[in-house]
Amino acid sequence: GWAMANAVAEFSLAMMLCGLRDIPYMIDSLRENGWGKARNAFDLTEKAVGLVGFGMIGRRVAELLGPFNPDLRVFDPFVSSDEVESYGGKLVELGDLLQHSFVVSLHAGMTDHSQSLLGKSELALLPDNALLVNTARAGLVDESALLDELQSGRIRAALNVYWKEPLAKDHPL
Repeated sequence: GWAMANAVAEFSLAMMLCGLRDIPYMIDSLRENGWGKARNAFDLTEKAVGLVGFGMIGRRVAELLGPFNPDLRVFDPFVSSDEVESYGGKLVELGDLLQHSFVVSLHAGMTDHSQSLLGKSELALLPDNALLVNTARAGLVDESALLDELQSGRIRAALNVYWKEPLAKDHPL
């Protein structure tokens, strides 16, 4: 219910902030090298954010993003533009969302239609340094396509779900 949706939504926001500011890397770097240089860190304020799926969790994420004044885009074939606009967002097609969002957060359910919704060509639309947050289902994203993008260093990801759990110790992620 709502309590679970709120917990996932808050965690999604935490992942956005951690991913944009590269907090896990900074902690590791501090442990290993003492004070060092941070990698590119980005603010969330006024960034273009795309939400894929606008059910209870997606809507709560939109509310939590309010103070950051995002340029908010939403892809969800099952909601009306009025519903999205009431949360300060704009209902768009998936390609538009991916091309124009610096942060993309996944909140869609798993169906035959959403399986590997983000494949190689979809991920290629993301801007350089974009952050993909997945607290929904791993299967929404094609694993090898995402690994290719991450290994190239072009985009970042903050993932809370994996294709095979638990993640094997030698898994590239």
